[in-house]
Amino acid sequence: MKRLLFVVLAFVMAAGIAGCGSSSDSDSSPSTGIIAMELGVEYQVNSGDRVEPDGADSTEVSVRHVFEDDTKYVTLLSGSALLHQSTP
Repeated sequence: MKRLLFVVLAFVMAAGIAGCGSSSDSDSSPSTGIIAMELGVEYQVNSGDRVEPDGADSTEVSVRHVFEDDTKYVTLLSGSALLHQSTP
């Protein structure tokens, strides 16, 4: 179980680093990334992001707000959901 969690976290971190590249697009409209959330994985969310239940099952999430640096995190506790990330 710990190995699976480690592999999932490593994948999420690698995907986050890969998404930090620059783009040559001059489009000023916000782009949206859609992420299929995984159970127990914490995702950082920003203003404009939203979580949408995916399917007919009951979906539960946990939200954590760190006041020192005003960051917010969401974790999928049960069910399935999509995280729509809006980046300026």
